[in-house]
Amino acid sequence: MALVAGGAMGMAHAAAPLPEPPAVPAPLHGLWVGDDPEGQAQCDRYRVLADPWEHAGSAMVGMLLVRPGYLHEFSEYGEGTFYQLQQLRLRAPGRWQATAWLGIDQLPEPGDASPVELRLLLEGKRLTVETAGRDYRDVKRWRYCTARLPGDAG
Repeated sequence: MALVAGGAMGMAHAAAPLPEPPAVPAPLHGLWVGDDPEGQAQCDRYRVLADPWEHAGSAMVGMLLVRPGYLHEFSEYGEGTFYQLQQLRLRAPGRWQATAWLGIDQLPEPGDASPVELRLLLEGKRLTVETAGRDYRDVKRWRYCTARLPGDAG
């Protein structure tokens, strides 16, 4: 817990803890590929790797990794777009609306990140992610690949 100086006679008092960011819903966790034949082929190649971590830089390019605290769309060698959730609201079964901090090539740094709005729609093994910032809107469709992540035991 952080201490903040102040109050009567310069006494230190405990600062209020920062709220814990919301968790991405468990049904979304795992690796997702583009919802097209190329994405399915990429998933098939990824699933047969004995050690995906060894090949993560190339095997995961173009995939979406969803973890409890963030979404990461991979570009080259683990870089890419990161969305770290700040608020999450269930709108209907399988539909969420979120506010997230945007990080490019790394998890967002507090104070340096841009906020974006996310809409997540889960329909079976398909996920639609709509992102909107100050001057853009993007919609991507994904198909579930696996819960096996780099570093997991084979």
